[in-house]
Amino acid sequence: MTDRLHELFQMMLQQVENLSETDAQLITRVASRYALEIQQDAEIPGAFLEDVLVDLESEVLVMYRKTTYGYWSLRDYREARLVKGQSEEA
Repeated sequence: MTDRLHELFQMMLQQVENLSETDAQLITRVASRYALEIQQDAEIPGAFLEDVLVDLESEVLVMYRKTTYGYWSLRDYREARLVKGQSEEA
């Protein structure tokens, strides 16, 4: 479970198209996408979807905190780690 969740988190974290995205928006987006993938396999009963989303968001929050530790915001992280790196490659 967490391997795919971590893959989604890393993939969506690397997307710099929307620099104004907040950490809460990123976390919700990752958790929702993962829940959708699981639901396509019919592994989440509809009655428990909200509970599963809450659990997923808390897992993604831990990933987010560990990954962006030392940065003020998601935007700062993306600008320092990703946008800067892309401009140096060009």
